[in-house]
Amino acid sequence: MSENETIDLEERLRLLPILRAHRCITCGWCVLVCPTDCLAQSNGLPEIVRPADCTFCAVCAVVCPTQALEMPEPSGAGEQPSRPPATSPS
Repeated sequence: MSENETIDLEERLRLLPILRAHRCITCGWCVLVCPTDCLAQSNGLPEIVRPADCTFCAVCAVVCPTQALEMPEPSGAGEQPSRPPATSPS
């Protein structure tokens, strides 16, 4: 595996949905709506069983009634765009 493939894999893994197990009520909606079937329930909790199939669509996080699944922000998100310094009128 080349260095570029490793970076891509690391970024991909970082973008997978994050489970907040203490919020999960084991309703299974996230598993039911996942368009790529990359989620399954294990002991009631959702688990990403096929991470390579995740398209980061966030449907699982959107349907979760307790916000137990969250999508991480992509790299660079939240950074303020650079703006030129304000100038006073002359």
